[in-house]
Order: sequence, then structure tokens, then C-alpha cells
Amino acid sequence: METNIKILESENGSVKLEETKIYTLTADEVRREKENISWRKKDLISRSQAIKKEFDELSTREKKLQNALEKIDGDESTLELLG
Repeated sequence: METNIKILESENGSVKLEETKIYTLTADEVRREKENISWRKKDLISRSQAIKKEFDELSTREKKLQNALEKIDGDESTLELLG
């Protein structure tokens, strides 16, 4: 593997760099890399679906709690009117 680093800009004590890596892969290594990408994408989809499910469950719970608060507040208003 060959790594090249090029300084693009230097100012105020910081440096902007461009780094490139050049490497050679066999056909089998390319296939494995492609397979790894496919597995990672499937994993991301799976985790995204789990996050969506959790989000939906939290939203449902939030709505139910909001309804409970509205009922409690409504009952207190009724009691105040009666008192």
C-alpha cells in the first residue's frame, strides 16, 4: 500500500491535508470487500428498522401519556368548577 500526503493549506497553526492511499487487491480480495460492504449495508438497514420501531413505540407511549395528562387536567378543571 502506498500512502501520499499533500499539504493543501497552512495557516494560523493548522494544516489542511489531502491523503490518498493506493493499493492493489486480487479478485478474491475485491469480492470479499464487496461482500463486507453488502453485510454492513444489511446491518445498517436492520439497525435502522430497530430504531424506527423504538421511535414509533416511544411516540405511541408519548401520545398515551399526553392523553392521560389531558384527562387529569380536564378532571381537575371539572372539580374546580364544581367546588
